[in-house]
Parts: sequence; structure tokens; C-alpha cells
Amino acid sequence: MSIEPQIYQIKITLKGSKPPIWRRVRVSGGITLNVLHDIIQATMGWWDAHLHQFAIGGTSYGMPYPDLGFGVQMEDETQFWLDQVAPREGFKFTYEYDFGDSWYHDLLVERISAPTADLPHPLCLAGRRACPPEDVGGIWGYADFLEAIRDPDHPEHEGYLEWIGDEFDPEAFDLEEANRALRRLAAMGPPITDERILDILDTLGIYTGTYEREAVDAALALRNEITPHLIQILEDVLADPLDFAGDGDYFGHVYALQLLGHFREPRAHEAIVRLARLPGELPFDLFDDTITESLPAIMFATCGGSTDRIAELLTDREVNEYCRSAAARALVYAVVEGVVPRREVVALFGSLFTGDEAPPNSGFWSLLASAVCNLYPEELIDVIRKGYEDGLIGDSYIRYPSFEETLQRGGAHAYQEVRKKIARYMPEDVHARMSWWACFREEEDDEPDNLAASPLNERPASLPAPPLKERPQRKKVKKAGAASRPPKKQKRSR
Repeated sequence: MSIEPQIYQIKITLKGSKPPIWRRVRVSGGITLNVLHDIIQATMGWWDAHLHQFAIGGTSYGMPYPDLGFGVQMEDETQFWLDQVAPREGFKFTYEYDFGDSWYHDLLVERISAPTADLPHPLCLAGRRACPPEDVGGIWGYADFLEAIRDPDHPEHEGYLEWIGDEFDPEAFDLEEANRALRRLAAMGPPITDERILDILDTLGIYTGTYEREAVDAALALRNEITPHLIQILEDVLADPLDFAGDGDYFGHVYALQLLGHFREPRAHEAIVRLARLPGELPFDLFDDTITESLPAIMFATCGGSTDRIAELLTDREVNEYCRSAAARALVYAVVEGVVPRREVVALFGSLFTGDEAPPNSGFWSLLASAVCNLYPEELIDVIRKGYEDGLIGDSYIRYPSFEETLQRGGAHAYQEVRKKIARYMPEDVHARMSWWACFREEEDDEPDNLAASPLNERPASLPAPPLKERPQRKKVKKAGAASRPPKKQKRSR
């Protein structure tokens, strides 16, 4: 019985480029090196107009032309498989394109994982910056080219603009076009499975300033088919969260999180909890105010009836206090919806006011107290009162009279209010939850009335964090890729 090859996640970086020009691809370990060459060409945006070679462990792999005259023994790249020459995570090797300009690419095997059913490969996951023009003179010639086109007074300014076609944006990268180029490749290993899915992922992957309603509708219609792909996006973020957090042009992980929550997909729960456990401000860097708004409902919706991982998140001292608060609120939702007994959650909450659960002056206890208040906490009122007396809970976030008012109104009223919050953050219409976000709209007063601020999503003034109901305005991307470049020109004499 044949064993399906593992899936490789490889980062391709153009050596010497500052700031770096790179692509991240997902490929089968069962492809030969000539297919990997095709994938590099397509995702980088080269034209495959020159010779190339791989340098791996002192051996050169390429097309074995006997008349090259370089004195280099070239192994036939069609006879060697990726998982054969790059056997482990962290493995590094080099790809050289154009022996005249010598474009060296550093390749790093970031991750090797088991294949996932129906998840397409090859696939370009991310990238930054445009590929240099062919025949510009290598990395140093490219630096001269950029200097010239940026300076109208440069003696070669007009000549370079005429050569390149009057326009070149070195910061542009088109993820959609990179994946379309991959789909055009004929010589590949396993085929790309479903172009409908790839089109959706391409559209959702790049932030354009517009809510991608049609792509979201298409994802809803293909729920079963697209779900593994959305989960893989979250797994890819977990593999390199700093890289994704620093890429303001990529938005696919935000759509993926929201859609998986809407689908109530239990297979996504583990990845979602692990994202919430990322250190420091990384969860906010990746998902902004989703952490304080819809993450609790998403964690609850995907838990599949088991809240164990959510409870672990709440009790982990190393986790960001707002992510711990999201876990507490998810447990409140689970109680109100009958998933977990109230006594268990109340007992857990009551055990977390000793003063040892977070660093001194942390807002954790104030955030937890707000969640406690929603469970009609008559048996914890002494614990809460002592929390105020000991300075663990701050009046700036939730005042003690709020607890008295909750007890006076009764448990039924408290549960009713929680159900309103669940409906607010997990409405049946997924568009109602996302389309009004600040990054998709021009007027702040476009927010639906039923999404007004509530005590559950207010922050204490003493706790630093991005403002609620406000997402950072991500920069628009000028789409430019291999297909939009001018026709190939002859190399300029310099």
C-alpha cells in the first residue's frame, strides 16, 4: 500500500533583498525538483527564461546540460524528490536562477505535516513585495534600478521607466495572481483540487478595504468543502504567527476564524484555543478586537460540547488576560446554553480570586468578575466582596453595585441578558457580524443597533489595549504580479 507524501511548508526568500522579497508555499514532499522549480518561478513571478540550479548539501541539481562549461557536475533534477533531498523541518538549501544575474533564493523548510483531505497543494500562502524585473542585473542592478525610477533627476530615470513599461511598484504582491499562476502549471505533482475553493481563498486572503460578501456567500455554499482549508489557514498562522501579525495585507485568517465559528466547527476548536494562547499581544496583533468581542462565542460554538480546553485557557497564568477573559465568557455561554453545569463553572471561577492567578496589578480579576456577574453569583458574593476589599477587582471596570443589581433581578434575567450577548456576537447572518467593521466602512454610525456597547465588551481604563469597535485601517494593496508586468525587454547596457 502506497503512503501519501507529507506536506511541506517552504519559505522562499530572495537572497540579499532589503526589505526581503519572499513567498511561502505549501507543496507535496513527493514532487521532483523540476516541479519545485516551476512552483518557485510561478510564485515569485519570474519568466523561466534562464537556466537554474538547486544547491543542496554540496550537490547541484538542475537540467544536466553537458556544454555549460562551468566545471560543475549537475545531477538531473527530474530524478530527485523534495522529501528525499530535504528530509526534515529547518532544512535549508539554495535555488539559483539566471547564471548571469545570479538570483539566489534561500529555501527554508518551515513545517512538514500530514496531508489533509481535499486541501489544495501547491498553494501560495503568503508573500511580500514584487519580483524584480528580469535581466535587471541581479540584486545590485535591482538596487540601481529602484534608485533611478524613484528619482526623477536620475540620469537613467526616463530610460528605466520606458524599459519597464512606465510603472513598477516594488512593494506590490498579488497573492491571487500567484495562485492563478500555480493553477496554470502543467507539470506538477498532485493537482489542485477545486478551483472554486482557491478562488474563494484568493479573494478572502487579501485585504482591499471592501467586505468580500460574494466570497463569504460562496464559502457558506461550500461549507463542507472549504472547512479543511479554513482550519489549515489557522494552522499556518500558528506555524509562524509573527510573520502573519506583521503582514497587514493578509486577511484570510480573520475570515477563517469567523466562518469556522459560524459553522460551529469542532475540528477548528483546538487551533482556535492555541491561537488564544499565543504570548503577549500576538492575539491582538492577529485578530484585533475580535479577541474581546466574538472570540468567546466562537470558542463556545466550536467546543463540541467539551469545555476542557477553554477552562485550561482560563487558568493559564501565561496567557494574555483578555484571552483568559474570553475563555471565562465562553464558559458563561456554555452554562447558559446547558453545555456544562453551572456549579462546576461557578466553583472554578470562585477558585481564581486568591491573588496568585496573575501578576500584581493585572486586570485579570476585574475581567473575570465581569464574567462572574453574568451567572447570578449568589454563592460567590463574599468572594467578590473580598476581591474588592483586597484591591483585586477595580471599580473602573465593574462596580460592586452591579452584583447587587444582578442578584436583585434574579437568575432568569441574568441568563436572558447572556443569551442576548450570544446572539449579538454569533448572529445567524454572518454578514451582520462582519460587514459593519470599521475596516470595511466609512461611517462609524453604520454599526447595527443591536451591537451597541455592553459591559461585557468594555475595557477598564487601566488596562492597555486597542479600543473596542475599532479595527486598524489596513493599507490597500495595489495588485501587481507576473501577469501584469510589461513584456520582456532586452537587458539594458549599463
